[in-house]
Amino acid sequence: MAYHPPVPEKEYPSFVVAQPQTNEDNLPSSKTNMTTSADEDAGHVGGSGSGSGEGLVLGSAFNLASAAVGLGILSLSSTVSNAGLLFAGFLFVAMAMITIFSLDVLIDAVSMCGSFSYQDAVLKTFGDRFSTATGGIMIWHSMGSNISSFIIIADLVTPFFSQGTYLAERWVVMMMALILLMPLCLLRKMNSLRHVSGVAIFSFLYMASLVIISFFVKGRTSDPIKLVANDWHLIRSVPIIVYAYTCHTQAVPVYAELKDKTTRTMYKVTWASMSMSFFLYFLVGVFGYLTFGNATNGNVLLNYPTNEAQVIVARILISGAVIFGYPMSSWVTRNSFEQILFYFTRRGNRKSTQYSKLLTEDQGKSGFAAMSENVSWIQNLIEISVILGISVLIAISVPGITIVFSIVGSTSSVTLNFIIPGIMYIKLLNRKSTYQELRIRVKKICVYALIGFG
Repeated sequence: MAYHPPVPEKEYPSFVVAQPQTNEDNLPSSKTNMTTSADEDAGHVGGSGSGSGEGLVLGSAFNLASAAVGLGILSLSSTVSNAGLLFAGFLFVAMAMITIFSLDVLIDAVSMCGSFSYQDAVLKTFGDRFSTATGGIMIWHSMGSNISSFIIIADLVTPFFSQGTYLAERWVVMMMALILLMPLCLLRKMNSLRHVSGVAIFSFLYMASLVIISFFVKGRTSDPIKLVANDWHLIRSVPIIVYAYTCHTQAVPVYAELKDKTTRTMYKVTWASMSMSFFLYFLVGVFGYLTFGNATNGNVLLNYPTNEAQVIVARILISGAVIFGYPMSSWVTRNSFEQILFYFTRRGNRKSTQYSKLLTEDQGKSGFAAMSENVSWIQNLIEISVILGISVLIAISVPGITIVFSIVGSTSSVTLNFIIPGIMYIKLLNRKSTYQELRIRVKKICVYALIGFG
């Protein structure tokens, strides 16, 4: 995760958004954007990257959509079941619109402070203490993804073993997954896993196709269709959908790689990507619910029989996407932890050799990420072992993924998606000038509403 000292503020016109420099040193390339920031994939399987400064609107929109579409899609059918068809449809649309606005606010803030990563923008706006606290929020968020990954693997793989056997135990499957994941998580760089994004999005598209086609084959459930829930499950559905649309930390690298690096172009990218995500979420959520009704499981794949070939393929694809996506999520956790550790161990010694090296790193690569690569293999092994161990221990005691998604969605997702971008935008806007045109004033009021919503 990038760590740089606060830089002197530049003066910009009152309502003109300053664009980050586009020199080659400052642009993260497609080869490095998985290793340059802990912002890459905070809680989702996949990442972004379309080429150094050459991203087009459609390709960038696909990259951002692939960052948004992650593990949360598995719970959307049960979300519709809990919230009701009409209210869930409203939530899908409303959350897509709110996400588009919050991403627009984030990109405006990033442009004003001239940063190419979420964490660096926070650092330049609020200083190292707030940036370190944001790192703690990212740890919480990524750990939610880590825990849900083990739950999903156990739920999808366990039914393949005969009931009553040792291998049919969820905790045994989780321990097997831990052994398999350990060498992948020990990789210092994620470049070797850079193609996981494409594999993951293919896996989720296949799962979506399975859900939709199965509806037309199996027919509609005999349960009465619930339009709006009248119990507490309605409220619990909101954070799950918020979690499903989370892609804000990945949006900044996507913006950095746009060929036409303007907020107007990024706005088009955001609209296109959220439209893709909305239609995919809506189709999976609605058709899954219409197929199974009140019996819809928290992981919709668990509703399908394990003896059908297409279901077996879906389980294998999703399990593979989770396994190969986990190292990137754990990398975020590890780097965020190292940032916090660095802050508390080095804050009293700003002239240390390590700190000086951190400040002079090539700007095309996060200095903090470079420092992380120089961490000893023993420290790396200990950190990964702790992350994996805690993830498994919590996952064993959690009965389903919806609990994890609800907790993470109602805490770290709303903070990273709505609250931090909002207060960052307000602070930077107030710092630049005292006069603001009517359009900026209206947007500022909407940002306050966004923060209040979060």
